[in-house]
Amino acid sequence: MNATHPSDPSIWKIVRPATIIFGVSLALFLTGHIGGFDWLRSHSRILGALSEWTPSLARGFLLDIWLTVASGLIGTVLGVIIGYASLSKMEHLRRAIWLGIQFLRNTPGLVFLFAVAFATPYQFDIGGTTIPFPPEAKVIFCFSLKISANIAEIVRGAVNATPVGQWEAGITIGLSRFKIFRLIILPQCLPRMIPPWMNIMALFFTVVPIASLVGIEDAVTYAGLAIASEDSSTLIMPFYLYVLTWFFCTAYILQEATRFLEKRNAE
Repeated sequence: MNATHPSDPSIWKIVRPATIIFGVSLALFLTGHIGGFDWLRSHSRILGALSEWTPSLARGFLLDIWLTVASGLIGTVLGVIIGYASLSKMEHLRRAIWLGIQFLRNTPGLVFLFAVAFATPYQFDIGGTTIPFPPEAKVIFCFSLKISANIAEIVRGAVNATPVGQWEAGITIGLSRFKIFRLIILPQCLPRMIPPWMNIMALFFTVVPIASLVGIEDAVTYAGLAIASEDSSTLIMPFYLYVLTWFFCTAYILQEATRFLEKRNAE
């Protein structure tokens, strides 16, 4: 059976937990929306509260996904550029890049986020033009730099694993070093780079909720607002477990997709 066909059981294995969990969440919301939230609360206060707050939690969860995607795209582009620069023949440039990568990789994410969020202004005035720098942009800036450092190491490792003869072949046909990297080396490295790249995305996706500590209204923020609004300590565990399952299912999809790609590349 074709591994990429939608009916492939391995694909179903990847999306099955998310399908079940998100399906249950949708069913819970529709039950309260159609039957009435008060009616659902009369039978179960926990289910009624979860049903009523599901749209707000989903809106915050989509923001978490957006922050991950935006940070991942920017960080990937920066990481490829930095990874290529780390292979430069200029020793001083390589050392400077190495120091920068080590700083970004080994700095605690929460500390780095606080430094960016609270040490930078919310707008910049450049040449009479005001450029806003809201909390969302600060989070994306912070995570992009952290991701780029990890991507740069992946690129460097993948390129170093490529036979030297590939570079020599490019030189013999008159290609510049950058064109050799872009046209010959990078396409060969992509299959080896995609699985670890997806692992990094899954890892940072599970870290994104710390953005709620700097004023981002994500799923964790809405969960806290819901608990405060309901004024019941018995809802703390249900709400956070409810949101946790959403993060687990999404990260699980990335993890299983990574394993799926690794198996395909090994064949």
